[in-house]
Amino acid sequence: MFNTFLPQKTKIIDVYLDAPQVKVFTFKPEKETIFEAGQFLELSIPKVGEAPFAFCSSQYNSKQFQITVQEKGIVTSALFHKH
Repeated sequence: MFNTFLPQKTKIIDVYLDAPQVKVFTFKPEKETIFEAGQFLELSIPKVGEAPFAFCSSQYNSKQFQITVQEKGIVTSALFHKH
């Protein structure tokens, strides 16, 4: 059985600007990710830090997910400037 509490590598497969200083990131996880409305994820960037984010995509697509990010701190700035 897959343990959803263990870290999982993902790839960013798409990024688009939603508003000034706000981007939507689409991720493709190594394994299908199942989540329900209201759940969140912890995004970790090696040697930078980690931060919580809410899923903003449909829970019915387990092969990819999206988060909306506003550039505000160390983790979000690293995410913005790498992509």
